[in-house]
Amino acid sequence: MPHEMWIDLIPWPEVRDVLIRQGGNVVQLCDISVGFAALVTLDWPYSPADLIDHDPWTNVVTLNPLFERHVLTLENWSLQLQAIRQYPILAGHVRVAW
Repeated sequence: MPHEMWIDLIPWPEVRDVLIRQGGNVVQLCDISVGFAALVTLDWPYSPADLIDHDPWTNVVTLNPLFERHVLTLENWSLQLQAIRQYPILAGHVRVAW
C-alpha cells in the first residue's frame, strides 16, 4: 500500500500498519526525528560495558553478540508513556515503558 516513506523507519510492524491506515496524518516526519526518537527505549538489563567486545590483541571493537540479538528483538523496545499520550492511536500496538 502506498504510504509516506518515513513510516518505514518505525521498527514496530503493527505501528507502521496503523500509521499507513491513517494515511500518515497522525504523525508528521518532524515528529519522528529527534523528539520522537527520545521517546523510544531499549530495555537493556545489562551493564553498558556489555554493549561491546574489545579484542586486546587486534584492538578491534565490535558489538557484543548478546547486544546484537537483544537489539533485534522487538519485545526489548518500548515507547515512553509520553509518546502514547502524544499519539494515543499507538496505544495497544507497542509496549509502554513506565
